[in-house]
Amino acid sequence: MLKKTLIVILFIISANVVFAQTYLISAGGTVTTCAGDFYDSGGDIGTYSSDEDYMMTFCSDNAVNTHVRLYFWEFSIEPSDTLYIYNGPDDTSPLIGAYNNTNSLALHAVIATAANPSGCLTAKFQSNSTSNTDGWKAEIACIPCCQQVIANISPTTNPPAVYDPNDHCSYIDICQGDDITFVGTGDYPENDIIYHQEDGTSTFDWDFGDGTIETGQTINHHYDLVRGYDVTLTVTDVNGCVSTNFIALRVRISSSPLGNINPLPDICSGTNLDINVGYDPNSTVVVNPIGSHQSASQGFDSTMFVPDGPYCPEQCYNTDVEFNAFAPGQTITSVDDILSICVNMEHSFIGDLEFTIICPNGQSVVLKEYIQSGGAFMGEPNENDGSDCDPSDNPPGIGWNYCWSEIYPTIGTINDHASQSTLDSTNTINNTGYYDPHAGFSGLIGCPLNGVWSIEICDYWGIDNGYIFSWDLNLDPNLLPTGWGYDIPIDQIDWDGPFITDQQDSIITVSPDYGGIFDYTVYLTDAFGCSYDTTISLNVVQSPVVDLGNDTSICGNGVIILDAGPNPGGTYLWSTGDVIQTISIDSTGIYSVVAENTNGNLTCSDGDTVSFVINPDPEVNFIAKPATGCEPLFLKFYDMSSVETGTIVGWDWDFGDGNTSITNNPFNLYELNGNYDVSLTVTTDAGCSQSLTIPQMIHVYKNPVAAFSINPSTTTIYNPGIFFSSSSIDADSCFWNFGDGSFANNCGNVFHQYQDTGSYLVTLDVYENGFGCHDSTSRTVIIGPAFTFYIPNAFTPNFDGFNETFYGRGTNIAKYEMKIFDRWGSMIFKTTDLEKGWDGKTDKDIEIKEGLYIYLIKITDSFNRKHTYRGRVTLVK
Repeated sequence: MLKKTLIVILFIISANVVFAQTYLISAGGTVTTCAGDFYDSGGDIGTYSSDEDYMMTFCSDNAVNTHVRLYFWEFSIEPSDTLYIYNGPDDTSPLIGAYNNTNSLALHAVIATAANPSGCLTAKFQSNSTSNTDGWKAEIACIPCCQQVIANISPTTNPPAVYDPNDHCSYIDICQGDDITFVGTGDYPENDIIYHQEDGTSTFDWDFGDGTIETGQTINHHYDLVRGYDVTLTVTDVNGCVSTNFIALRVRISSSPLGNINPLPDICSGTNLDINVGYDPNSTVVVNPIGSHQSASQGFDSTMFVPDGPYCPEQCYNTDVEFNAFAPGQTITSVDDILSICVNMEHSFIGDLEFTIICPNGQSVVLKEYIQSGGAFMGEPNENDGSDCDPSDNPPGIGWNYCWSEIYPTIGTINDHASQSTLDSTNTINNTGYYDPHAGFSGLIGCPLNGVWSIEICDYWGIDNGYIFSWDLNLDPNLLPTGWGYDIPIDQIDWDGPFITDQQDSIITVSPDYGGIFDYTVYLTDAFGCSYDTTISLNVVQSPVVDLGNDTSICGNGVIILDAGPNPGGTYLWSTGDVIQTISIDSTGIYSVVAENTNGNLTCSDGDTVSFVINPDPEVNFIAKPATGCEPLFLKFYDMSSVETGTIVGWDWDFGDGNTSITNNPFNLYELNGNYDVSLTVTTDAGCSQSLTIPQMIHVYKNPVAAFSINPSTTTIYNPGIFFSSSSIDADSCFWNFGDGSFANNCGNVFHQYQDTGSYLVTLDVYENGFGCHDSTSRTVIIGPAFTFYIPNAFTPNFDGFNETFYGRGTNIAKYEMKIFDRWGSMIFKTTDLEKGWDGKTDKDIEIKEGLYIYLIKITDSFNRKHTYRGRVTLVK
């Protein structure tokens, strides 16, 4: 940073102004002066050095303005280096402060206070061996012996100022059109040392940065232009002493970011459309960057056709640029204020043209004069240009840059080079090849900086055409009131409208269900809290919705109604040629329809296709053989059904007794008598069905049940005379066969006498006389000798030859087993020999004493019947 850079600030002081002298701290000593510039050891353009340790004292030479003030225009000291300032003639005086880039003095003043009778300030600088920076530049001035005044912005300022530590500055951010209530206050750290200070006796002078200066502690101010402003407050106390600090306060104004709105295309209902807001010019709602970057250059960047003047309605064409970044009333004061005027264009025969720059108040300067000669081409013109005024017949060529300047090196006027074949272009990167303006820029002195500037191009000769693609007016940036700018990001985007199905910040997707005109509003809120909105309309054409349903098949003869659905105001076209909503179909075929609806700009359509098939019904028929019989009746059914075309693939039988079948020729067993309805449903491979029911087709008659009993009921009978009793059910007649050649016809009790022993099969046949239903049952009767068995209750094994053993005696015994147990249940004897018997001894031939014993005898007789005997026997000796 060069220390000679000037920062323009309005500062009200009461000191006398003298020509400045330069003082470097490295010179040391005491300087008695009230004017001059105080630098680090590097002076105006250098940096200070390492390991410095210098001290310099400044004292006033004025009897009235007795106290020194140092105002620091520039300040850059490494944090490891320090500038100390003492309130007195040497470094033993009270320390006012220690300063470097962590405690900067930039745009701040340090004064000798009222507590310092010498009025002197002592500066002491120390640096280390690390990196060095630019140092400082301070203005030396003398003021009356004043108590210190510090200007502050009151917290009651509305909206409040917010401090940004990165910029060491406070900002008030407002929306365009808002007012600010500025409230100032003073701080008086030396109050009442010499005199009394307070806000009520002080004067508050405001410079709002827009050319407006007002006095008052509370001021309501309105800014007309959208840009940034530096605000300065100077507080002067009752003794005329002025605040020495600089208030770093900036005002930033937001403006609407809403730019061009690209119309939404018409859409059909049921479709999706993305609506977005963004910086891209193709966005639905185009957003302009929000902020203020003051520029001393403005340009026109749209292509403009410059046709032949003599043969077209006009000979001169103007394009404009507009400035609003300068202070109100600010004017061109020197030709050096205009850096350059540049055009990018193509044209043949430069002699035909004249260029004029016109400023906002109408003052003008000719840049290039019409001279009726000169064949030099500008850029690369299209030599096939016609002589008419229609740009479609005159395609553009390639433009080159041509600039006029009185700052950069020039090569003469354009007319000086008019005899060349091609006019040399200006190098705007290296700033060479500029042209002198024909009349110079002095004619523009006094022109307002803000406003519309125009460049006028006149074509005074025929046959050739050209194009201007852009032009720029570049003024001196030092003319700008501030050297900073800002951008304001958009913090929040909100949408409102119907049928929004998705939202992702700046993009919404809408899916209207039906036709109509729908409004969508986007709300933008920027980082300053300023809100803006705009609404865009969407024209939705109602889309027809056609659904003819699934492909359809019917059986037999029939009619189906095809409905394309409602389409108010729309049209229909069927494959049959019909143009109505519904049609009747009675024949096999493929049918389609297209429905359309239009608003003149967009046609929405929908269609559908459906197949219609008529299938023949089957003819159902069946028989059963036999159809009549006795229960249980087992029948086979025969399907006799047929179909004209196709195949029967399904059978559904109902036999009337609760049984069903899905086979074509099934069997069924009727277990109960009765009359049964039989039905059959057959289905073809096309799904067509027919049913047939034959009422009481099956007749099942009651079947008698043959049953009889024998008395006695045992199988083997020892008495040859037997009673047979029939217990048959539903029997009208009964026939007996006794198995010995004898017969009987009786459904009641029958007595039969067998003559011989033996085995006889007895059969009973019963009949239901009405339909000949029959049942039979048989049993075997054995006539044989009787089984007998006798068991004594005591015996005497005393060796007297009588009743010595215990055993039973009987007839028709095939198998025998006897066990003897004592009173405690222990078995003491066992035999399977009927003739052996128990002799009163155990199996181990041990005699036992007399008493009561238990026997268990098991016998199988000759007829394989089982007999068991359990009892008591007394042993007596």
